[in-house]
Amino acid sequence: MKILQVGKFYAPSLGGIETVVRTLSEGLVEKGTDVTVLCFSTQVKQITEDHLSGVRVLRVPTPLTLFSQPLSRHFIPTLLKEAEKHDVLHFHVPNPLAELGSLFLPEAPRYVATFHAEVQRQKLLKPL
Repeated sequence: MKILQVGKFYAPSLGGIETVVRTLSEGLVEKGTDVTVLCFSTQVKQITEDHLSGVRVLRVPTPLTLFSQPLSRHFIPTLLKEAEKHDVLHFHVPNPLAELGSLFLPEAPRYVATFHAEVQRQKLLKPL
């Protein structure tokens, strides 16, 4: 089975969601699952591929963050391309750009969404 984890950031970035995504990804790899993480990065200038503890990590360049949402013109096209290669997509939300990208998936693959946090600071965006 091939699983695509879709989150905002991944190790070495620190945070609660990042820890959950890493723990799940490494645990799935230990069970023999092929895992890719798609995330943003402010440290790269082009799409990069790393391998950490058996997890394939795709990082897209992120020149801008707006209301705590990383923005990258590469994210949705990469999501759509990678979705075709995976059996299950696991979205870690809130991540509005990933959620928007999911609307453009040509076929509905099996997916899971883990809700990590309520919108707190961006009160104007909460209704969305």
